[in-house]
Amino acid sequence: MSTVSLINQTEFGILLTDINEVDHVTWVMKRLLDTFEKPFQIKGNEIYTSAYFGVSIFPHDGQTVEALYSSASNACSHAQKLNGKDRYFFSSKGLNEMAVNQLKIESSLHEAIQNDELQLHYQPKIEAATGRISGFEALLRWQSAGLGFVPPDKFIPVAEQSGQIDAIGDWVLYAACQQLRTWLDMGLEVEPVAINISGVQLRQQNLASRIQNILDEFNLDPNLLEIELTESSLVDIHDNSFDILKHIREMGLRVSMDDFGTGYSSLSYLKNIPLSGLKIDRSFISDINKDETADKLIASIISIAHGLGLDVVAEGVEEKYQVDHLTALGCEYLQGYYFSRPVPQSEVEDILQKQPMALTG
Repeated sequence: MSTVSLINQTEFGILLTDINEVDHVTWVMKRLLDTFEKPFQIKGNEIYTSAYFGVSIFPHDGQTVEALYSSASNACSHAQKLNGKDRYFFSSKGLNEMAVNQLKIESSLHEAIQNDELQLHYQPKIEAATGRISGFEALLRWQSAGLGFVPPDKFIPVAEQSGQIDAIGDWVLYAACQQLRTWLDMGLEVEPVAINISGVQLRQQNLASRIQNILDEFNLDPNLLEIELTESSLVDIHDNSFDILKHIREMGLRVSMDDFGTGYSSLSYLKNIPLSGLKIDRSFISDINKDETADKLIASIISIAHGLGLDVVAEGVEEKYQVDHLTALGCEYLQGYYFSRPVPQSEVEDILQKQPMALTG
């Protein structure tokens, strides 16, 4: 097989429709650029190519085909001059800055684990009837050396799109289990810890076995670990993902649905996914006693969950009247700033040492 080097340029256009977020465009650009990383095989020859793209968006960058083409062409020239080969550039300055920021996040994420920049904070879940701590949710935090503090809603989507979510998810799982083992060895009365799993991670065929291997490494009872899935992450869930979740439940772990009520097919998920509990989204909780519809929806969610044998957690609880209202409706568990913000592991140890003292806000 021979390798052929040619100097030639070809210009082409791509029309994307039904685009609602700039993230969708950057995802397409990255996938297109990925196709040029390896040589093309043509009649036994390896043809190496590179590409750069200019992006214009209707109607911000033009309202006619000619105007959009001109904007994209100018952006393409910027991509070639400023970023070199294998890059893309938005015609709109604001959108381009967003794309550049996403690239910075993606690049910095590669070093986050190696540089020990990730950490877990823990937010207590409270048993409504007693005020006692019934568990914790592990929440990922990233203090980047170059970017400073990066909120999860900024870097998690980038991690999912760039394929880095697997490594980050493994780190979260390992760190949470390692911390559980440490607390047990300290003689503390440990409560279950919940970690979040993305829809992308659910596509991993070996997810259940990876969880089991880490539990075995730290000699942990599976009921000390809970898996939380956001409802929005289940929109494109595949059939094999249901089997994976079933396997995880059979291993002895709890599986809960986070942000319940914000997705598209909540009731069908309750029917098909082997859940043990669900969390009512904070957007409903903030409207308690302010919106009669929200109050009725909360009551209905709790009733349906109990009818299916599921526990209910209300997240985003910040006021005493919310505690009283949810307790009266039969919501078993509460979580929010009224009781505690997410805290680092050292503060969790102080909290656990104070049990059976209850958190009362």
